[in-house]
Amino acid sequence: MVPKRAVGGFKVMSSAGGNRQIAGAIRAGWWKPFLLCAVAALLLASNSSGHSWGGDFSQYVHHAINIVEGRAYTDTGHIRNLTVFAGPHAYPPVFPLVLAPVYSLFGLDWFALKGVVVVCFCLSLYVITLLGGKGLGKTHEAGLIMVLAFNPYLWAANDKIMADFPFLLLCLLTLAVLNRWFVAEPLQGRDRWCNSPGIAVALGLLLYLCYATREIGLVLVPTVLCYELFHFRKIRRVTGVALVVFLVLSVLQQAVLEDATVDMVKQQRIAEFSEKHGVARVPLSHLKSVRENLSPANVVRQVRRYAGETRGFWPAGDNVTIKIAGWAAFSLAFVFASVAFVRAVISGPGMLELFVAGYLAILVIFAGYQ
Repeated sequence: MVPKRAVGGFKVMSSAGGNRQIAGAIRAGWWKPFLLCAVAALLLASNSSGHSWGGDFSQYVHHAINIVEGRAYTDTGHIRNLTVFAGPHAYPPVFPLVLAPVYSLFGLDWFALKGVVVVCFCLSLYVITLLGGKGLGKTHEAGLIMVLAFNPYLWAANDKIMADFPFLLLCLLTLAVLNRWFVAEPLQGRDRWCNSPGIAVALGLLLYLCYATREIGLVLVPTVLCYELFHFRKIRRVTGVALVVFLVLSVLQQAVLEDATVDMVKQQRIAEFSEKHGVARVPLSHLKSVRENLSPANVVRQVRRYAGETRGFWPAGDNVTIKIAGWAAFSLAFVFASVAFVRAVISGPGMLELFVAGYLAILVIFAGYQ
């Protein structure tokens, strides 16, 4: 028996008993929450009190403020130069909607707003381990979490109010659901789940939430379609219903977020200026930017740009040794990932392989740099 003593009406276990309980909880599967809470605490403790300069964070925060204060969503005060693309007239609504309750409770508190990003990142790390399936042991799962959590590039990104980590969470969650209902269930002969209207609506909602967090989430739609056509040679009912739900929600979003603050006089003056001086007007959305910059020359330029940026995979400053070690670590990881990807494609591309291919394709045709 573990000795106990009463203190103030509560039974307190001895130190040894408490340690055994904690160890038992960790062995039972509670080690992930313990580890992720520790990571979140360290990230929050290391975050700065202000915010680095940039444009995206301020627009997301303005959208959230407008939601709370009842103003037009697109009324951010941003005076756009229609000959230089600095961002869309409105960002998708999911991230501002997540920020809105935090702003309502704490006001313009950078620590609280960054906390949303940190929580999304840590939850993403948990979902990543689920995508590994049962093949990963506790040691490998813990190693995977630690490698990602303490990567300097990702660590620094948690100090910014950006939609990338909320998108990462939703995207990984959607892929986990797809792997569960589209891949595992049919293989086990339980395709009835894929004929469930509830599953179809839930899938359509997840697809929309990814797209409504970052526009690149649109890649999940062709991912699902390609998987269906490759493995089933048809579009199943569950996919059709999900795509209808996604399409309806996306059209409603477009109608609601239509820019109502456009100054037509300014538009006319910029059009006259562009025509007079031969300056091309840029698109006002990321999707239009991709369409207008889809060319072989741009794809080659983007591939070379990303290849060059791999030098910054592990920040090293002027230390040559650390630079070489970082490049070696990246190269080794890249080789392993490439071999695993090719082996998976040869045996039959799954949902994850199709998603990776589509995501990389969008990155190399997008005119910007992420």
